[in-house]
Amino acid sequence: MVFVNWAQHRIAPRHAIAIGVLVMALAFASLNWASGLPGLYASMLVLSVSEILAMPFMISWITLRAGDQSRGRYLGLYAATYALGHILAPLLGTRVIEHFGYSTLYYGVAALSVLTAIGFSQLPPATARQSQP
Repeated sequence: MVFVNWAQHRIAPRHAIAIGVLVMALAFASLNWASGLPGLYASMLVLSVSEILAMPFMISWITLRAGDQSRGRYLGLYAATYALGHILAPLLGTRVIEHFGYSTLYYGVAALSVLTAIGFSQLPPATARQSQP
């Protein structure tokens, strides 16, 4: 929270999210390079840093972008898609591991993370939308 408090006035939320997702790509790719328990701990440390960078700013971008009247709908949609990810990731991940192995999974998630970071960097600024009368 100390970092988030410091960064919220210095980094645009969409850029913080993109940086956090790029760091996540590094964390997943590093699982292929990690050696032993210390390597796994290092990868998880990098993954934790990515979450610290991205997650708080995702919520702030949504709340700022939604405006007062539609904030609940935006946050509900965010929560639903987040939950859907928790349902689909194990199903899809185990299929990829079964057919292609762990390396493919980790490099694939890293590649998807890079594409996602590019998408987040292209988001409009987090200014409140004007409600339609």
